[in-house]
Amino acid sequence: MNSFREILVQQGPIKLKEEDFPKDDRGRKFFVMYYKGHFPNGETYERKWSVYSKHSNSIFCLPCKIFSIGKKSTKLTENGYSDWKHITSNLKDHEKSVNHKECFIKWMDLAARMKKNETVNECNLKKIKLEVESWQNILKRIISVIKFLASHSLAFQGHTDKLFFKGNGNFLGLVEMISEFDPILQEHVRKIKSHEVSDHYLGKNIENQIIQLLGSEIKKSIILNCQNAKYYSIIMGCTTNVTHQEQLTLVLRF
Repeated sequence: MNSFREILVQQGPIKLKEEDFPKDDRGRKFFVMYYKGHFPNGETYERKWSVYSKHSNSIFCLPCKIFSIGKKSTKLTENGYSDWKHITSNLKDHEKSVNHKECFIKWMDLAARMKKNETVNECNLKKIKLEVESWQNILKRIISVIKFLASHSLAFQGHTDKLFFKGNGNFLGLVEMISEFDPILQEHVRKIKSHEVSDHYLGKNIENQIIQLLGSEIKKSIILNCQNAKYYSIIMGCTTNVTHQEQLTLVLRF
């Protein structure tokens, strides 16, 4: 609901300037002069809050429409006001009402805060953006550790998958070492130790998923280079592993 309000406040009331407004059963119609009011001294002022709907042939109060939820409604907030004979007096009465003044202040306040990017949604979006950036930076470091171990054909896991435990393997060992110097991983490790986060992306399952994703991208790159090559050859060989299961090796040369 807050985002919907902000869209309406940001867009503001659309003022139709055409003169061929539809007439009602009595031949009366809306005029653009109703967008303005008059002070007792004769000076005119703009009714910024007023908005005319050609679809319903009626006038609405935008601030009351979006801020008077749960309060006593009037025709200007529900289905619109279209009694053109008494429109002038009714608009004046509406402007004097307490509910309208409260809604108008809320409308102006929200518009001012939106210009300064101080709305609740804006603050939440900033927090979400910072959180996303933080996790992206953490994942970049985890991927770098995985790439290092994979490119050097080193084992990942040890006898345990817990940080700062003896024999927890090369992956967690490198994470511990980097966290001594890198503030981002240092903060991440601190949150893990204090149980502030439950999903830390340091488990064996996420390791395997990242390895598969990296392997898939490498395979795509190799296949693309092979397809772009004019000539290439395929070599295939089979052998059994330690569990006596046959393994197929495919070699592309180009």
